[in-house]
Amino acid sequence: MRPKVLAIVLLLCVLTVGMLAVLDWRHGDEPKPTAGSRSDAAPGDGGLSVPEVEDLARRDRDRSAGGSGSSGDTGSWAYDPMTGWGYPASGSPVGSSSGTTPGSSASSGGQGSRPGPPSTGSSAPSPSSDITTDGAGTMLDGDMAAGSPGLLGGTTSLLRSTTGSVTNTACGGTTPPVKKSGGTYTCAFWDDFSGSSLDSSRWVPGDSTKNGYTSNGNCVRPDLVGVAGGYAQLTVRKLSSPVACYPGGPSSQYEGGMLHTKGLFATTTGYVEFRAKFPDTSTQGLHSALWMLPRDNTYGAWPASGEIDVVERRTMRQDIVQPSLHYTGETSSDTSQACRFADAGTAFHTYAVQWTSSTMNFYFDNTLCWSRQWAPSSPKRPAPFDKPFYLIMNQVAGAGYNAPVDATPFPSTMLVDWVRVWN
Repeated sequence: MRPKVLAIVLLLCVLTVGMLAVLDWRHGDEPKPTAGSRSDAAPGDGGLSVPEVEDLARRDRDRSAGGSGSSGDTGSWAYDPMTGWGYPASGSPVGSSSGTTPGSSASSGGQGSRPGPPSTGSSAPSPSSDITTDGAGTMLDGDMAAGSPGLLGGTTSLLRSTTGSVTNTACGGTTPPVKKSGGTYTCAFWDDFSGSSLDSSRWVPGDSTKNGYTSNGNCVRPDLVGVAGGYAQLTVRKLSSPVACYPGGPSSQYEGGMLHTKGLFATTTGYVEFRAKFPDTSTQGLHSALWMLPRDNTYGAWPASGEIDVVERRTMRQDIVQPSLHYTGETSSDTSQACRFADAGTAFHTYAVQWTSSTMNFYFDNTLCWSRQWAPSSPKRPAPFDKPFYLIMNQVAGAGYNAPVDATPFPSTMLVDWVRVWN
């Protein structure tokens, strides 16, 4: 019996070695990812190549120095597929931008330029050490329960797909976020403000004389918005004496800039993100906002039809970058005090909301800082956030506890690097 047992053992060993050899032969030609490469990138698949990543990183780095992003020593760069950021080979992350292909073209009707680029530029968040995947290497977006706190620096990150592709120049060639239900979002709207004037096919400058709209008691003027240096620039100024915002209307000593997409673009659910830098001051009196209002007041006048504040920043508390929701039946739980950037006035940050049929997840620099399931008194959820909303960006003087004081700096400007909407 022993010779037979030995023969069987030898036969099993031979079969095992053979199977391993076959498996190694089948996978031997598959490319292995290396620093500065994407294992899924291929010509025409929409993935970021090494030169494209180098260009993205160089563009943000040159902007930090006040340049145009078109020149400068690229050094040695690597692409981190886990975060989507370009890195110097021996340094800290530089950060991604909106792509190498312009998303906005120069158009007639632009409002000219406002003050130039900032002296202090953007920087990217450090890579998260607590990346979550679906087991197959694809990063998932977070979906926290109602009211769960998610502080900046927390453990829930929304990251970009390492396997998804972008068609042509969708959203500037940026890799889309991954939906938790599977697949990736589709680009619906984007602008990287790379032209020399405002793109009138995307944005409408606010103008109190045309619609009677005021903000925080500020008159809204179209000459206070423009495009220059690769940024949308929205400025607030103080006049020597009050003027009427429109004939027969209220008067104000403050005038602010606003851009919106009403009549041009609106969206329902998805992922909406802005990259911006607010005015650099610790003195009260300035109010910056990146937000959304309903295209139609389906459920009635404000707040019944809803409002989504992706972020508001009041310089009375300059470190708080505040998301909130407004609707009938809202409570204090519909405004977050937890999201903070001490450098919101000196560095660019990305402010985003992931909007589902039941939950708003607010991601700042790709990290979940607040999640909320709204609970309207009437009508019931998913109302009022089941209708199209349009985008708004504005910079005005503050009011109430954040009203201007003698030391409030005027004029002051908010810079917006890019805007993207994914459906």
